[in-house]
Amino acid sequence: MVTPQVSTSKGPDFHPELKLNLTALQLSLTGAPDTLTVTDNTTTEQTATAPRMVGMNGVSISAALARFISAVLLLAALVTGAVIVVFARRTAPADEGAAIRRRYSALLVRVHPMSAPQGRPIIDVTTFSTLAKLAERYGLLVLHWTRSGVETFVVQDENITYRYRAGTEPAPAEPQPQPATIQP
Repeated sequence: MVTPQVSTSKGPDFHPELKLNLTALQLSLTGAPDTLTVTDNTTTEQTATAPRMVGMNGVSISAALARFISAVLLLAALVTGAVIVVFARRTAPADEGAAIRRRYSALLVRVHPMSAPQGRPIIDVTTFSTLAKLAERYGLLVLHWTRSGVETFVVQDENITYRYRAGTEPAPAEPQPQPATIQP
């Protein structure tokens, strides 16, 4: 006879009996097949909750812990991305010439220093963006060289040379003569 014992925290214990007959060659059920039906009609209804688990490669963690870990990792990734963006924007070029070479590299042609052609007027522009617009308007490239720490950018039209120098301070404007005042 086999008698399992099922104990619960609520309700009575359950002890169904299964009668078996064992001979030297066979294990068989004692009685008819209808003896497999349990006659004890004690039933209890009970709901048991088990925590949800997430597992991989034999390691299991609860779903709540997995949510917390994923939120922390997402927050860490967002903070890391923000730090990278801040440092990328803060690493500005060391000087104006480097910023121009980086931004307008497609328009620039590096050449050896050259002197201004005789008889051709030179117009100094105040910003490189103006020089870049002139080069794009005429379909020309900007010639570029460095001498004595001054970077010179030049666009040569047919009759005029446009020039911008990075690394120099603009020349102060000459004082204008004041009109004479007559005092009575």
